[in-house]
Amino acid sequence: TGDTETGGDAGSLDPGNGTAPGRRRVARRIGRGLLYTAVGVGVLVFTTVLVTNRSDRPVRDTGERPIDLTAATTVVTTATSLAASTAPTTPTTAARAEPTDPVIVSTAEFDPPPGDGKENPALLARMLDGNADTYWTSLCYDDPGLGQKDGIGVVFELSADAANHRLEIQSTTRGWSASVFVAATRPDRLRAWGSPVASQRDVSASLTSFALGPAHGTFVLLWFTQLGASEACRLPYAVRVGEAGIQP
Repeated sequence: TGDTETGGDAGSLDPGNGTAPGRRRVARRIGRGLLYTAVGVGVLVFTTVLVTNRSDRPVRDTGERPIDLTAATTVVTTATSLAASTAPTTPTTAARAEPTDPVIVSTAEFDPPPGDGKENPALLARMLDGNADTYWTSLCYDDPGLGQKDGIGVVFELSADAANHRLEIQSTTRGWSASVFVAATRPDRLRAWGSPVASQRDVSASLTSFALGPAHGTFVLLWFTQLGASEACRLPYAVRVGEAGIQP
């Protein structure tokens, strides 16, 4: 009796190609998925080939060297070894250091009362200058036994213990006598030095050695009890020393 508007059915066919619209949309999504997959596979293959080819090419020198892992490992190992060598060690594992031989580090005259405390202090350095032709000399006396004095001396301060070493004296004077004492401090009086550790009488050799034995101390007193024939004095007796040293 009149025109009736009929709604399209979702399952109705498309008049153009006979395909339902829902199926057409599904087909389009599947097609795009396959396309994206193909593109991804292609990019992956291209990247793999590119990386492989680049790894086979020689490296150009651009001014920057690649890091040498071997060298880096060596540096780390060296640093570790250095750290280990500088680490503190316990007394049970530490290597014992060899003792250092003593040397003479200073000299001083020893002229106790009734002496006035000095002979020729300005010449003391000549005993340690390495030149046997330069001398320290005592004052000149008219008595080889030094008159009212018990003696005159020179004190040597050492850098280490004197035990089991020798005091060596070079002198051109003949006929002198001396004793040697060792102490841990520097006494002002002869009796405070204790007993002598060695003595020589009427010395005639140019090089004289005094064995210090087991005595411990860093001060050595060379105590002259008799003078020799004077070589350059107005009075007949004196003693002079060209060099002094400590030997093992």
